[in-house]
Amino acid sequence: MKSKPYLLAILLILVSCSKDEDLLKQGILDKPSEINVFCQKKPNDLLRSVAYQYEHNNLITETIFYNGDIQDKTAFEYNYDNQLIFETTHSYLRKSEKSYIYNELNQLINIKYKFTDYDISGQSTGVTEMEAPREYQSNQLVKQWEAWGGFITYEYSEGKLITKVEYTKNEEKHHTTTYTYSGDYLIEEKKETSAGALIYLRSFTYDSEYRLLQIREGENIIEENDYSDRKLIEKRTFYFGVDPGYDVCYGNYIKKYVY
Repeated sequence: MKSKPYLLAILLILVSCSKDEDLLKQGILDKPSEINVFCQKKPNDLLRSVAYQYEHNNLITETIFYNGDIQDKTAFEYNYDNQLIFETTHSYLRKSEKSYIYNELNQLINIKYKFTDYDISGQSTGVTEMEAPREYQSNQLVKQWEAWGGFITYEYSEGKLITKVEYTKNEEKHHTTTYTYSGDYLIEEKKETSAGALIYLRSFTYDSEYRLLQIREGENIIEENDYSDRKLIEKRTFYFGVDPGYDVCYGNYIKKYVY
């Protein structure tokens, strides 16, 4: 049963700060049909929901509802190897497209982005295109460009990712994140500035069935998870940053999963 938590640890690293929906695309969750999101201060008032549809074991649509109305809808396409090859999101006044490119070893080597903006009459007002290529060594991802121009490098030890370094578009080192494991399980994530100042120190706690129970940042709990069997049924997130007003829920959410 160790492979699944280890995969979770790796994805927590590679897509840190990602949404639950992104983790779903990576196959971590047990295919919920819906995620309902609430503010902790209003646990009975639905803020938004995310509905999922699957075909041949693949996620094919993701629809985000806000106050009962569709906010975003994303469609996914796959090749014969069940690799994600195309993603299209329709939101208000914008269409976002992602093309996923693989090499002969089935490694993801590039993501091409295309954004088309529209005015309220539905006429296109502009198209922006960018890409984010990747490099591999010994079947391990070692460099990943960001679409905005910066890039990230990765270092490994005994098959585990131990260091992630973020660079600006001017190739200046910006942030460094290091990872510590106990066996196959990620137990600590430390992020620092290029000058060595601590940004955060996170610790990860699992139960006896290797399910991620809790994430702490310093002394603060920033995530708690509840399960039924192997299925995640509720996630609670907590924000302790300097600007809690950035978000309608002040960063404090309850996410309930429906299967």
